[in-house]
Amino acid sequence: MTLRRGHPARAPGALLGAAVALSGCAFGPGEPFAGVEASATAGYAPLPERALGDGFEALDGGFELRLAELRVGVASLALEAWSADAAGVFDPAAPPEGFQSCSLGVCRATDGRVVAYEDMPAELGGAAASPRDVLVFGPASLAALGGASVRLGCGAARCELGAGYLGLARLELATLTLSAEVRDSQVPSRIGGPGPAALELALDFAALRGARPGAGVYGALIDATVDRDASPRLVLGVGLAAATSAFDGLDARALLGLDGEPARSAAQASLAAALDERWSYGVTVEWSDE
Repeated sequence: MTLRRGHPARAPGALLGAAVALSGCAFGPGEPFAGVEASATAGYAPLPERALGDGFEALDGGFELRLAELRVGVASLALEAWSADAAGVFDPAAPPEGFQSCSLGVCRATDGRVVAYEDMPAELGGAAASPRDVLVFGPASLAALGGASVRLGCGAARCELGAGYLGLARLELATLTLSAEVRDSQVPSRIGGPGPAALELALDFAALRGARPGAGVYGALIDATVDRDASPRLVLGVGLAAATSAFDGLDARALLGLDGEPARSAAQASLAAALDERWSYGVTVEWSDE
């Protein structure tokens, strides 16, 4: 599955200074080494140069948008990890034979190849070392206007981690809902009367993934080893952020249904694809002794 890559150890843009702590079950049998909690945030940052007054923002294409609500439905947040055995095969601090160095999410091989961390277990250990999900959180609903942090639930009876290497934080979206007003800067208006029109949208990323695998799925490297030397609590922060430009190209006429249902469906798919590519996804990693 294709992932839009995020950035470890930093939060994006105006987002989200909120941390996410993750909780989940152990990597495998054995003594737990760390407990975890989880919360997530979505944020929206209007661009000052697009402001028109009264809350409206200018979009490329001539339409003007005033958001009343923007809400992201999270299907799941999963930590992708390798077992303690796989961690022994690959430790970024000690590059394996055939590799010169490992940093910033990639390892550089002596033959010139660059291999992402999440591909290293399969590179070195075969199928037995393939990544797998060990912590899964959600679902949750995130309000992007206001950016409040939401605690994510953990399905495991005990939210703890065993020994192993955490590679990737993968966020999978379920829906995006939008409530807004839209108007046209062109004369005559392409959407009818002189005043703004109400626009209500509900985008289903699960359905979109049927035609476009990877839609609404984001990944960012964690690069953390859980062992006896680790602090007893791992805190991760995940967040999505978007700006006004995420809605550039919005076809308000089609989205309002003025050109018929096929055009409306096509415009929704086009907007979902644009938003999907324009979200910024970030992860922060922090250990705590508390």
